[in-house]
Amino acid sequence: MRGLLAAALLLAGGAPARAEHERGGVSIQPRGGGGAGRGGRPSAVSPGGAPAGAIRGGGFAGARSYSPPVIIKMRRVQVPQPRRPEGGARIAPTERPFSPPARDDRGAILRQRPATRPPAHTSVAGDRQLVRSIESGQRVEIVPRHYYWHDVGGTRYCHYFDGRAHWYGFYRGPRFYWTRYWTGFWWWYDPIYFRWVYWWNGYWWWPGPGGVVYAYVDNNYYPYQEGSVIVKSPEVGQPPAQAPSAAAGQSWKSPDGSRMVQVAGAQGEAYLYDTSGREPSFIAYLASGVKQARFSGGTRGKPLRILLDFNDGAFALYDREGRALDVKSPDESPAAQESPRTSEESGLPGPPPEPPSSPSGPASPPPQPPSGQPPQ
Repeated sequence: MRGLLAAALLLAGGAPARAEHERGGVSIQPRGGGGAGRGGRPSAVSPGGAPAGAIRGGGFAGARSYSPPVIIKMRRVQVPQPRRPEGGARIAPTERPFSPPARDDRGAILRQRPATRPPAHTSVAGDRQLVRSIESGQRVEIVPRHYYWHDVGGTRYCHYFDGRAHWYGFYRGPRFYWTRYWTGFWWWYDPIYFRWVYWWNGYWWWPGPGGVVYAYVDNNYYPYQEGSVIVKSPEVGQPPAQAPSAAAGQSWKSPDGSRMVQVAGAQGEAYLYDTSGREPSFIAYLASGVKQARFSGGTRGKPLRILLDFNDGAFALYDREGRALDVKSPDESPAAQESPRTSEESGLPGPPPEPPSSPSGPASPPPQPPSGQPPQ
């Protein structure tokens, strides 16, 4: 599978499919006249009794009765090479941040809620004056369970020492978030994925298992791969009301000759056909905005994979039945079962780890008393 994905990610080279312009009045019939078609797609029936999706000389009867396809568009996003904490240092996932203080040092009630998504941290991490203030404060602000409030260069933050670790709280609009400044890195706990991540060069990074580092991009974590990550964006496509004629657009055939992808129309609509028989038969509508199609596998026992390149620079992978592929859709072919694909190999995000059964960590500290009262 690693070879298949590598071939898919290379936008040039490899074994390109054969591009052709189809000509002639080919009559194309639907596959699977009744019941559930291959891949679990039921063949709907139009009021006239003809199977929905029938294509004859370019007619497309009742295409919208098909379920709109899920399109998993992927794109390569450039990110900086991450610096890793020395010695593989990381914070145990059982350590959790606590509730924010109820009041500030002036006695004002604080109503911000804890952040649930990785917060913007550039202005904090890039402020050397603030970092020096924090580093010096760690040597003297060591009274356990006590809040220390600071305003450095216009950035207001709260320092709390729980007796063994230093915590730093920042406010961003309606949100509040605790961080740990440890081993020269800012660390933040992601409550959705149950993991500690660290800040480096404009991104939050997760030191995942096996030494793989993941970058947080577009609301998910993706494994770093030689200066970039592959970002996945699922979309729901809408088939057009009518298919193009057999002579329209451009088509690509798989190396084994069993599949054909046709791209036609002003919107770049892509259609998949079975060409293993005497006449092509329609399998599935794939996507719009498609620039070209390419294939990998299909020979020597390797599963056939279809790669669509989109005009916006994205790409998408499909199996031979036109089903969108991602890391959570395991291939059922014998070859894939013998050599299962991991999230690290695929370049796609894996599922979040299971949350700890009994999280532990510092208890919620008492609120800071209003000014004029003695500190704790």
